Amino acid sequence: MPPMPAAVLVGIDSSDTFHQVEATSPTGDQVLRLQISNDLPGFQQLEAALTAAFGDLPRRYALENPASLLGCYLLHREQAVYAVNPRSVARLREALNPSGKKDDPVDAHACVVLLRERATECAPILPNSPAGALVAGLVQQRIDVVEEKNRVTNQLTAVLKRFYPRALELFPHLEQPLTLDFLTTFPTPTELQQASQESWQALFAGKRYPHPSRISTTLWERAQAPQVPVSPTEAALGQLEVSRLARLLRVLLDELQQLDQQIEARFAELPAAPIFASAPGAGAVLAPALFALFGDNPAAWRDWREVAQACGSVPVTRRSGGSCSVHKREHCDKRARRTLHLFAGCSRRGCAWAREFYTEQRRQGKKHATALRNLGTKWLRILFRMWKEGTVYDEAVYLRGRAARQAPRDPVPAAPS
Repeated sequence: MPPMPAAVLVGIDSSDTFHQVEATSPTGDQVLRLQISNDLPGFQQLEAALTAAFGDLPRRYALENPASLLGCYLLHREQAVYAVNPRSVARLREALNPSGKKDDPVDAHACVVLLRERATECAPILPNSPAGALVAGLVQQRIDVVEEKNRVTNQLTAVLKRFYPRALELFPHLEQPLTLDFLTTFPTPTELQQASQESWQALFAGKRYPHPSRISTTLWERAQAPQVPVSPTEAALGQLEVSRLARLLRVLLDELQQLDQQIEARFAELPAAPIFASAPGAGAVLAPALFALFGDNPAAWRDWREVAQACGSVPVTRRSGGSCSVHKREHCDKRARRTLHLFAGCSRRGCAWAREFYTEQRRQGKKHATALRNLGTKWLRILFRMWKEGTVYDEAVYLRGRAARQAPRDPVPAAPS
């Protein structure tokens, strides 16, 4: 890789109210330190101070959290912003200060040192196009809503197990509209016990149920069977909690539906949409999520290994003396790793070679998660090439290439004596 042009190195340690800044000239003989506020006047003060000290030299900014307000401002100004690992900053701080001193200027200096020593290994953050950034942002919001929905669902399950287990017996799938209607109509065991057959039939009117013949027979008999009694106080508290969580779950499910519609519409407008939609098993949810992993800036990733390291699909090797061990990569984008894991699992249903690869991994004694991670890494190489070349997935092309790679090579003729 060619050497990077000389630039001012700017390390920033951020907080909610102010930022500690250290900037050094390309030769390192001139150092500027200052503290700025976390607002527009503070950001303008930073730019003015850098210009006064170093002129119009290009600048590279190192931040632990590029998604902060300052990071977004610098990216909007088309500055070179680098993300430094907070763990690396903490370790370097310990090396620079064996006493354990923790100070913001020390962290800003550590950011500068990391940027100087690892500049050739790191790449600046390259944002997507506005349309691509919108889809990636919607995908992240969808993940937030799904995580919140799972949290509320788990809370509701715990409450029902403690207070109203009959509801889980009758309707185990809490995210179904029928289940939420049931909890709204009969929020306590007492109200279910006192329900009439007419109100029970009205609950199912106009709704889909997989076994309609059981509504007035088996299901009704189970609903009217004796339940573990609860005190009036427990019933009142449980009813309030169930009603609150059911309302929250309705809101989150509605938000999720709206996000899915927006993602589908926006994703279809992207030039890269056919690339990721062609991956077997991607579907309406995972295809945009895979796009969010790569983005639409062709310079964002130089090699598929960079993507693999970022999403944690490749392990970490630790060697010391005669010992060597391989560990799961913990410091990575765990959401991206989950996306790749889910896609690898779904690809087995629509891709024969992926299914065979997984089966062979399990035959070798690999665990389910390890086999899926290895399959995801294999898919990552394919997806990276599709993304880089702008081509859709063609299984015939892949199988021909795999056969050529696995074919025995002709022996090299011996040199004449």
